[in-house]
Amino acid sequence: FLLDTIDRCSLKELPEAWTGRLGELLDHSGAAVRLRVVSLIRSRQLDGLDAKLEGIATNLAASSELRVAAMAAFLSRRPSLDDAGIQFLLDHLNEKTDAALRLSCAQTLSRSHMTDAQLIRVAERYLPHVDALVLASLLDGFRATKSEQVGQAMIAGLLKSQVSIGEPDARRLQEILASY
Repeated sequence: FLLDTIDRCSLKELPEAWTGRLGELLDHSGAAVRLRVVSLIRSRQLDGLDAKLEGIATNLAASSELRVAAMAAFLSRRPSLDDAGIQFLLDHLNEKTDAALRLSCAQTLSRSHMTDAQLIRVAERYLPHVDALVLASLLDGFRATKSEQVGQAMIAGLLKSQVSIGEPDARRLQEILASY
């Protein structure tokens, strides 16, 4: 109830005491509470808690859902993930992973500023194998670069894919290719 009230609060900036309490709740033992706090931090764009969010994102004992939510929450302020974070997200793109988590991973990857080397790895190793659910989100990650090598790797990966893209994704791909 209290977290929902804070989320709906019309204040542009939350009082420091509230933010501090949210930071304390990130250490709560209940996974549902921690996930709700991370969602609140993300929706309100709260800063000052990135160190705790990064701790959650790298905590191997935390649930995958919580780790992905933590990464997504701090990406708006620090849009780069290290190789381990990128690999964690990539490892969850297979069809054995729950669809909602798989999509969250793809969306988080697309919002991170991947290096050209990371994008080439995605294009070569993952684009040929992902399903239609995550393909469009992964393609959005290729918007940030102008590297011809990355563009060629992306096209080669798409040509190996068994996924048939529809009209909206075809337009998206045209927009991305126009930037190369």
